[in-house]
Amino acid sequence: MGDACGDLAGRKRDRKHYHPRAVQESHLQEVSKLVDVVKLDGRREPFVREKVTVSAMKAGAPPEEARKIGEAIERVAYDGMPSGEIRQRVLEQLRDRNPEWEQNWLMYDRAVKKRGAAAVAGLPAR
Repeated sequence: MGDACGDLAGRKRDRKHYHPRAVQESHLQEVSKLVDVVKLDGRREPFVREKVTVSAMKAGAPPEEARKIGEAIERVAYDGMPSGEIRQRVLEQLRDRNPEWEQNWLMYDRAVKKRGAAAVAGLPAR
C-alpha cells in the first residue's frame, strides 16, 4: 500500500513538468526555429515571434494582447512566408482587437519606415 501511494505522488510530481502551456510555448519556439521569412528584397531570415510582439506593443496593444498576437502569427507561419503576409496578418489581428492599434501601426509604417500604400498592402516595391 505504501508503494501505491508513493507511485501516485511521483506521478503527480511528474505531471507538473508537462504543463500544457509550457509544452505549447516549447512547441512554438521549435516551430519558429524552422521558419524563414522572405523579406521584400529576397533575403531570408528566421521568424522571431518577439518582433511581432514588440511591434504590436508599439502599436498600442498591452503586453498580454501583444503576446497573443505574436503567438497567433507564429502558429500560422510557414517556411518561406513573405514578410508582407506577416504584416497583413498582424494588421488583421490588431484590427480585430482594436482598430486604433491597426491605425497606429499603419501611421508608423508611413511616417517612420517611409512605406507607401504598396508596402503596407504587402506588395513588392517597384
